[in-house]
Amino acid sequence: MISLQPPAPDDPRRIGRYAVLGRLGEGGMGLVYLARSPGGAQVALKVVHEAYAASEVFRARFRREAAAAASVSGAFTAPVLDADPDAPRPWLATAYLVGPTLQEAVDRHGPWGAAATAGLGAALAEALVSIHRAGVVHRDLKPSNVMLTADGPRVIDFGIARAADADAITRHGTVLGTPGYLAPEQALGGVTGTAGDVFALGGVLAFTATGTGPFGRAELAEMLHRVVHEPPRIEGIADERLRSVVAACLAKDPAARPTTAGLLGMLGAPLPALPSDVAADIAGRERPRRFGRRGVLVAAGAAAGVVGAGALGAFGVAALLRDDGEPDPVDTGPPLPKRPGRAGVAVWTRDLAAAVRASPAVAGGIALFGDDGGTLSALDLRTGTVRWRYRAGAAITGPVAVAGGLAVLAAGGALHAVRPGDGRRAWHRDLDEAVTGLTVAGAVLYAAGEEGTVHCLALDGGAVRWRRATGREPAGAPAVAGGTVVVAAGGLLGLSARDGRTRWTAGGGASPVAVAGGLLLSGTGAPALEARDARTRKVAFTVETDDEVRAPATASGGFLYFADSSGALYALDAKGARRWRAQPGGAVDGGITASGGRLYVGTGDHLVYGVDAANGTTLWSYETSDALGPATPAVAGDSLLVGGLDGRAHALRTHPERT
Repeated sequence: MISLQPPAPDDPRRIGRYAVLGRLGEGGMGLVYLARSPGGAQVALKVVHEAYAASEVFRARFRREAAAAASVSGAFTAPVLDADPDAPRPWLATAYLVGPTLQEAVDRHGPWGAAATAGLGAALAEALVSIHRAGVVHRDLKPSNVMLTADGPRVIDFGIARAADADAITRHGTVLGTPGYLAPEQALGGVTGTAGDVFALGGVLAFTATGTGPFGRAELAEMLHRVVHEPPRIEGIADERLRSVVAACLAKDPAARPTTAGLLGMLGAPLPALPSDVAADIAGRERPRRFGRRGVLVAAGAAAGVVGAGALGAFGVAALLRDDGEPDPVDTGPPLPKRPGRAGVAVWTRDLAAAVRASPAVAGGIALFGDDGGTLSALDLRTGTVRWRYRAGAAITGPVAVAGGLAVLAAGGALHAVRPGDGRRAWHRDLDEAVTGLTVAGAVLYAAGEEGTVHCLALDGGAVRWRRATGREPAGAPAVAGGTVVVAAGGLLGLSARDGRTRWTAGGGASPVAVAGGLLLSGTGAPALEARDARTRKVAFTVETDDEVRAPATASGGFLYFADSSGALYALDAKGARRWRAQPGGAVDGGITASGGRLYVGTGDHLVYGVDAANGTTLWSYETSDALGPATPAVAGDSLLVGGLDGRAHALRTHPERT
């Protein structure tokens, strides 16, 4: 467990633009500090030891590493936020994550079941897809480099990740990695590539399912011998299917191992299927963090990750805890009074070419806004300056999805995949109908067309895998539950993710469907939200609302959040019991974004709200210059991104009280 220590007398009080709050730990390459950005965001700062700083060879390598990490983006990874390779002691800054490492979670709570292990494996495989697509090999994937957070697992610490073609890393005779998880070719000091990361992933899954690595524990020389010459010890994995996947990853021959994309097909879609005790551990660490007079964190037990936040919800996590360790009570009383809160604060605004109706997206250090004029604008997250613009040739009224190192947007009757780094088009695919929703699951993209067709495409290259005409007008994006693609279209329709064949139909489906904690969630057409078991399709619970539910639900920290058309916000527990209801004001057509214990929502009457997820209190509000489109706000660090129908993009502070 990592806890914060006060700064030592010789520790710096400021590194670059960041104020140092305390020391998180020390590794072989340097010290790690908890620091605060000028905007109030907490970051983990890794500062290298003086011995390394004196080496120009190391500085050159550090510069390459920081640039490589910044090129990685994906649902379960995020790039380095900032770095200075030329400082007296080079440093890099990454987002500060709260939660245990996988190593800590398994050591404390025991091995996981097959479903939870497979769900974790799919998430990690998707992370590797993003890493490898950026030309990077991690080279040290292990349980202590996987963080478990309320927003899902994160592959962390690219401390020895290198660009795959970097000459300094592909030289023979150098052994990098952790014994027990490094591949045989890596143990022999030879060249290792993406297949080495797949081997390490197999070791991580073996550890998760059994509590020990696939080659046990021994001295370094013995561990290297076992990795090269002995079969892995995976008999303790009871589930035959999971054991076969792990065995394939741990093949001695790199060519015999599956690709990361192939693994996604073997494991299924990433699911938030955490063991209950691990989920409770994560939820407990998500309690509001308290600061002393000097601004030093006094709540212990938070682990520091070195990647940014992502998007996998953790619905099904145990109830949020108060500081006394007891569950918060469920509030089923009258709605809370409206509290306008403080005024929101804009970091920047930027005039775009036309009205913004699509949800913004984030890739690395840029914000992506699509407008009615057919332009996708990439804006610097910190300043709002334009990095590049991509002309799609038709109005961008659908969503922008970021995954696998690509930004995919819907314009007219076509999909465009753009590289976020420079705005160049990777591929283009005509679908012959306007797209109402996009969903990425692993290496596959699902698009719902307004004429009722569901399209399945490969994320890499855009090849169409299958199409399925439903004959029904869809509501929003498809959702993926295991191997089933669920579409809300005059009811719920479950299609095989493999070939698009109909598996089942069910009622409801009047609003975009969401998947959380094994439940399918959608409006019914009446003033109600309905939850069905994703496996049996039986109704788990129905919650009456003030008005029709048109926007998708979201889940975070063990609770479900959604809004009805009147603007009322609701929080439910996993069984459908109301935690609170609030009415900050204004009709809600877009989705709710949950992040860091807060909810963010835009309304049709020019207002954006920040709401306390624990009790529904409005913390702040911001009035935009024109009505917001039916879009979901996006969170990037300490900024909230929204777009208006007047063509203005806004970056707001998520925590204006810190300014």
